[in-house]
Amino acid sequence: MSTTMPQGHQPSSSEARRLERAAHAAAAERARKIVWIVSVLEAVVAVLIGVFASKIFTNGNVAQVVSVVLPFIGVIFGVSYVALDWHMDGVIRKELSNIDLLGEEWKSRIESSLLTEISSVVSRETTEFRTLLPFINSYFECAAQDSFNHRETILERATDQFDALTRGELELEDEDYYDWLRHRLGDNRPAAVRAVSRRPLDVYVSDPREINFIQNNLAAIEAGTKITRVYIANEADFLDRRHRKVISAQFLQGRVECFLIWESRLRPGTLSRFAGGGLSIYDNDEVFYDRSYLAHTVGESSAMQSSPLQPRASVYSKVHPRFKEFVTLYESLLNNSVLPAHRKCPQSEVYLAVLEDLLEWLKVQSSPDPQTITEIEQEIADVKKLTVAN
Repeated sequence: MSTTMPQGHQPSSSEARRLERAAHAAAAERARKIVWIVSVLEAVVAVLIGVFASKIFTNGNVAQVVSVVLPFIGVIFGVSYVALDWHMDGVIRKELSNIDLLGEEWKSRIESSLLTEISSVVSRETTEFRTLLPFINSYFECAAQDSFNHRETILERATDQFDALTRGELELEDEDYYDWLRHRLGDNRPAAVRAVSRRPLDVYVSDPREINFIQNNLAAIEAGTKITRVYIANEADFLDRRHRKVISAQFLQGRVECFLIWESRLRPGTLSRFAGGGLSIYDNDEVFYDRSYLAHTVGESSAMQSSPLQPRASVYSKVHPRFKEFVTLYESLLNNSVLPAHRKCPQSEVYLAVLEDLLEWLKVQSSPDPQTITEIEQEIADVKKLTVAN
C-alpha cells in the first residue's frame, strides 16, 4: 500500500487525514506476519503446558520443572513484546518516509497515533498472558495427592465460567451479585437503566444490602443515570406502612420514573417470568436477570418474605440470545400492563392511582382493618395536595 504524494503538492487538511488513515492501514497490513508469529508462539506454549499437565501425575519432578519453565515463558513473551514493538516502530517510520510532503506537525501526529494504537494492543496481549501465568503456576503447585481432585473441580468450574463469558453470559452469586451491581452503577455507570422488581417489599426495609442498593441507585441518578422501574407487588404486602413509605419515596421524589403493577392483574405465565426477583437492562448492553427467589413457588409471597435473600443472577450481554428475549419481555410488560396515560402524567398522579386501587381492594376484603383504611385515606389526601401543588 503506497501513500506517496506527488512532488510539489502541499496536502490539505482532508488529504492529510486521508494519508493518516492510509498509514494506519499499511501498518496493520504489514503487522499481520509478526502478529501471526506471536500467535504461533502462544499456541506452542499452550501445547507445552498441556504436556506438563499430562505428565504431572506420573512424574513428581515435572512440578519442579514447571516452576522453572513458567517464569522462562514469561521472559519469552517479554522479549516478544519488545521485538514486536521494535518491528512496528520500523513499519511506522518506513510508512512515514513515503509521505514526503507532509508537514512535521502532521507527521508527528500520525506517528504518535500509530505508536499509541499498536503499543496498546501489544501491551494488552502481554498483560493478559502474564495475568494467566500465576494461575497456571498455582495450579501445578498443588502437589498434595488429596488436592488433585479438588484442583480439577476448581479448574473445571473456572473453565465453564470462561466459556460462558465467551457466549456473553455471567453467573453471579452471593457477594459477587452486589459487587457487580455496585460496579455497574458506579465505575461503569450506565446512561439508562430499565428495571422490573418483583421481590418481597420487606427486603427494602430489613436487608442492609438492599437498602444500600437503593442508595447506589440514587447516587447513579445524581450522576446522570435515568432509571425507569416497574414494581410488581401484591396488595397485602403493600398494606404495611413501612413498605409504602419506601416505594412512595421512589415515586414522589422525582428521581426515578416508577410504575406499579399488581400481581393479581398479570397472567400466571407472565408473572412466572419474574419469579426470581425481576430484571434490569443497562443501556442497551446487558441484562441482569435476578434468580434469587426461583426456589420459591410463584405467588407464595409469604414464603418469599420469610426466607432470607440468597443473591443469584445471570447477566447476558447483547450477543447472547436471551438478551433480546428479556428486552422484549420488559417492553411487553410496560406496553401491556402500564396505562398509556400513566406514562405521560406526573409521578404523583401515578402513585395516587396506586393508593386508590389499594383502598378499593382493601374495602372489599372480608375483614378490612379500619385503621389501615384510615391511614391509606389520609395518604391519598396528602398525595392529592401534592399533585395540586405541582
